[in-house]
Amino acid sequence: MNIPRVSILAILVLSVAGTSALGQGQVSVPVVNQSAPGSPLAFSGAVSFLETVTGESLRYSFGESITARNISTQSIVAVKWSVRSLSPHARSGSHVVQIDRFFADPIAPGESVPISFPLGDHVTVIPLRGKGTPRTVQPRALVELLYAQFEDGSVFGSQVEGDEILALRRTLWDTLRELDQTYQSRGPDKFVEGLKKPIVPHSALHTVLQELLAAADEHGPAQAEEKVQEMLTDAEEHQNAMSGGR
Repeated sequence: MNIPRVSILAILVLSVAGTSALGQGQVSVPVVNQSAPGSPLAFSGAVSFLETVTGESLRYSFGESITARNISTQSIVAVKWSVRSLSPHARSGSHVVQIDRFFADPIAPGESVPISFPLGDHVTVIPLRGKGTPRTVQPRALVELLYAQFEDGSVFGSQVEGDEILALRRTLWDTLRELDQTYQSRGPDKFVEGLKKPIVPHSALHTVLQELLAAADEHGPAQAEEKVQEMLTDAEEHQNAMSGGR
């Protein structure tokens, strides 16, 4: 099951409905935090499932509304956590959430970050092939913090879990520097061309470039360039703060 890495920051209201004899209905279960002791994040929220048995198939969908709160005394620059779930009809799923605030304000102590996507956005149809109604199990949703990087550069969890975040960060930093240089030396038109450079859809870099392009379209290239400079300034500040933290 493929879940987009780009988070939809919309509030998902989860309702609960009983499962009928035909396996039809919506069910939500609260998340259980399985992070290691000392985790700087506290998780709350729920995962919801909608399963319907019709004829010889099972239609399966799930949604998610999870909030991560920084319960540590330090600001957090980057996090990675996993979500593993099991539906009432034993459909298992897992995905990873990654957030990097290196180019923005970090997650301050006490701050909460909501991540959600609505039920029904992703529907899978599973053929039953004459097996009848599938078995039912106790549904569950497990959340585990795999990695967190603090503002001073220290980490919680395995550094290996943060490798992808750091690689994406380097790529984005290089791209922002190039865009800034393009604006300064070649002008707004070439800057906008750079924002339109083909990038893998749904990637972190693609998301940032699309946001900058939207700002350029709505308010002009100068405002998009201002945002680029703000992101570069935040990156430099975070890098300087981390220089003595390892």
